Amino acid sequence: MSDNVETIPARLRAVSAARVGAPALVNGKETWSWVRLQAEIGRIAATLRHVETKPQDKIAVIGGNANIHAAAILAILEVGGCVVPLSTFLTAEAAATILKDAGVTTVLSTTAYASLIDSVVEQGRAVGFAKIILESKRAGWTSLKSDMGGVSAVDPVDVDPDWDAFIVYSSGTTGLPKGVVHQHGLRGMQTQAFADIGFETDMKTLLSTPLASNWTLTGLLTALWSGGTAILVRKFDTYEYLRLCEFHRPGFAFLVPTQIERLLRSGLLEMHELGTSTVKLSAGSPLSSDDKVAFHAAWPGGLVEIYGMTEGSVTTSIDVAARPDKTGSVGLPSPGIELRIIDEDGAELPVGDVGEIVGRSPYMMKAYHARPDATAALEWRAADGTLFQRTGDLGYLDEDGFLYISGRSKDMIIRGGLNVYPVDIEDVARRHDDVEDVAVIGVPDDRWGEVPLAILCVRAAEVEAEDIVTWVNARVAKPQSLVGAVIVDSLPRGSLDKVLKKELRETYRDWTPRR
Repeated sequence: MSDNVETIPARLRAVSAARVGAPALVNGKETWSWVRLQAEIGRIAATLRHVETKPQDKIAVIGGNANIHAAAILAILEVGGCVVPLSTFLTAEAAATILKDAGVTTVLSTTAYASLIDSVVEQGRAVGFAKIILESKRAGWTSLKSDMGGVSAVDPVDVDPDWDAFIVYSSGTTGLPKGVVHQHGLRGMQTQAFADIGFETDMKTLLSTPLASNWTLTGLLTALWSGGTAILVRKFDTYEYLRLCEFHRPGFAFLVPTQIERLLRSGLLEMHELGTSTVKLSAGSPLSSDDKVAFHAAWPGGLVEIYGMTEGSVTTSIDVAARPDKTGSVGLPSPGIELRIIDEDGAELPVGDVGEIVGRSPYMMKAYHARPDATAALEWRAADGTLFQRTGDLGYLDEDGFLYISGRSKDMIIRGGLNVYPVDIEDVARRHDDVEDVAVIGVPDDRWGEVPLAILCVRAAEVEAEDIVTWVNARVAKPQSLVGAVIVDSLPRGSLDKVLKKELRETYRDWTPRR
C-alpha cells in the first residue's frame, strides 16, 4: 500500500489543530470539543504505553456508545494498534473466543462492561491481557491518569499504512466468528471515499447503533475525518431519537432497517419538525421497498440505502428520491466497485438471473484473521484471472445495472428442487396488519427436503399463527407457501439488528406442525 495514503490518526491530528474549540463528540448532555477529544486520546494512549502495549498489538475495546468509548478507539489507532471492537451483546464465552482468536494483549472497557471481562478471566477462558478501565476506578484494572509518570501522551507514532487497524468480528452466538482485518491505509481510503458523498466541516452526524459495528464505526470516523461532530446515542428510543433529530438537525443520520420500521410504526414522525436537510442512511440488511417509500414520504429529504460488506468488496446505494422506480433494489455499484452474478459452479450468469453476488473494489479487506481457509473460500476469479470476493448473498442485476437482493445463500430454501427465497415471503408477511416482525427459515421435510416456516412477532395476543399462515399463503406462489408459523416475543439479533437465522434454524430444526 502506498506510503502516501493518509491514516486516520494523522488526519485527526490535522483536523483537531484546525477545529480546536469546535464540538467533536456529543453524548447526551456531554459535549467534547476537539481539544478535549485530543486530550482524552492522549491520556488513553499514555495509559496504553504504561501497560507496555506496542504498535501492531491487538487491543480490544467495549463500551456503551460514550464519548470515552469513542476516544478509546481513536487512541488505539493513535498508538499504531489494532482495534478489536467487542459487542455489548456478547456472552463471556463468546467474548473469550474473540479475545483468544485475535491474540488480544489489552482490553479497554467502560465501567458497565468490566464485569463481563472479569468473568472471562475468572472462568479461565482467556488470560494474559492487561485491563484498562475508562471510567472511575476498579480493583484489578489500570485506571486512566493525567500524570503517567513521565510517559508522553502526545508523541505520535509513525503509523505504517500496512499495519492492521481493525479486526471486526461477524455477529453470532455460536461457533467461531470470522474477524475481518482492515489495515490503517485501507481504512483511511475507505473513510475518505465515504466522506466524499457529502460530509462537510461543521456537519453533525447522528449515530444510533453500537460502536462495535462496522456501520457505526464508519459513521464515527467519517464525521470526524471531515471535521464535523459525531452525536452518539446510547440507546435507541423512537421519541428521544426524533427529539434529537429535531434539535440537532444532523446532516447525516445512520440507521438500520429495524429502527426505520420502529419509527414508521411509532406514529411520531408527523409530530416532530424534522426538516428536509437530514440525509438518512440505511444499511445492515435490505429495507423493504414499501418501507423505503413510506419513510421517505413521512420524513422528506434524502434517504439512501447502502448495501455492502465489512469485507469491503461490494458497496451499492440507491437514493430513493432520485430513483423511486427502483426502490425494490439496493441500487447501483459505488465508484470503483465491480459486480458479477455467478451460479453454484462459479459460472457467470446473465442479466436477470438469480445467483451469488461477487464483487471487487479498491477497499477489499486484507484477510480473515488467522483463517486462510475462510479467506480462500471467499475468493472467486473471473475467466481472465481477476480476483473477486463472494458475498454469500443471492441476487440479480437488472438491465440498468441495479442490484436486487434475494437473500443469503445459506438462507435459501430448496423445496422439491426449487429455490425459495425467504425474503420474498417475509416481504408479503410484513404487509399483514398484525405482523410486527418476521423471519422465514427452512425446516427439514421428508417429502420436499425443506419447507418454509415463519417465526413471527405479532401486535396482539389474540392473533393466531394459523390465520397469518393462511393469509400469506393466499398471496405467494405455491412453492413459497408456509408450512406453519411460530409466534415469539422477539427475534434473535446481532449488533446491527440483523436476524440471526442460523440460531433460528438450530432452534426449530425439529419443528413439526401441530395436528
